[in-house]
Amino acid sequence: LFDDQDKLSESSSGDLQPNRVDSNAAQSLVVITNLQHPCAQGVANVNLNPWVQGKDEGASMSNWLYFIVIAAGAYCLFVTVMVVLSVRKMRHPQGLLEEVHDPERLDDPQGITAWARAQGFELASQFDFSGVIGAGDIKMAVEGWFLPSKKLFLMHYHVLDKSHYEFVTGLEGDYSLTSSKSVDSLNLPFPPKMFVQAFEDDSLDELLEKHEKTLAFFKERFRVAPIVPALPLQEMILHSIEMQMTYVQSLPFWYLRGLWWHLIRRRQLRNKSVIEQIHRLDGE
Repeated sequence: LFDDQDKLSESSSGDLQPNRVDSNAAQSLVVITNLQHPCAQGVANVNLNPWVQGKDEGASMSNWLYFIVIAAGAYCLFVTVMVVLSVRKMRHPQGLLEEVHDPERLDDPQGITAWARAQGFELASQFDFSGVIGAGDIKMAVEGWFLPSKKLFLMHYHVLDKSHYEFVTGLEGDYSLTSSKSVDSLNLPFPPKMFVQAFEDDSLDELLEKHEKTLAFFKERFRVAPIVPALPLQEMILHSIEMQMTYVQSLPFWYLRGLWWHLIRRRQLRNKSVIEQIHRLDGE
């Protein structure tokens, strides 16, 4: 390249022809242009228009924001619709419970049957429950155990690979207490005098201990004691479901409040005993 520059400077005529380039010089320029030097690569990779890049990033962020908003809206709508459908279906629960006799399903892997028998519970009844929204032909299996000495029910629910249990006691004055292992038992509000508490991590023994502690509190607070049920278990369950659904539908704008109940209310009540709930209402 330097030789070519010398030739140009030494031209006797002194006439420079800018539109004509020596072939050797052109080849040298091509070589320099194609050098894979890090500095050359760095220059080539410089973004000459950062404003365009910022604009692209802003558009990408907006797209993600739209997606999040749409997904959240779809989820809220889904929960609301499911609550409305569930309440309307269980408002008339007759036909949702079918009594069965299936000794094989008593051999449950959770050990509920073995524990119940060891504590002196007697099998009161077995059911198939078809009130689960969106489950198709899948039914929930239900076993009801009763302990006469304590007037206490143990309910065992299982469907597919999911299982939970709860203790239920009917008391004088139309009071009742349910102590459940599933937070789903808190999905909907309860009528006055119907109390529910849920503890997700408790064993059968731990849950029973909390149930009996709350019963002792009820005896002191409301002056009520457990009673022997006057109705068969199936009729008691249907009556309880119908009472709760009637109460829910009596609440103003209940069909719009399902999202709050599902996302907020049940989180506030999970792992909170009925005793804590009552003390909080009392302002203690």
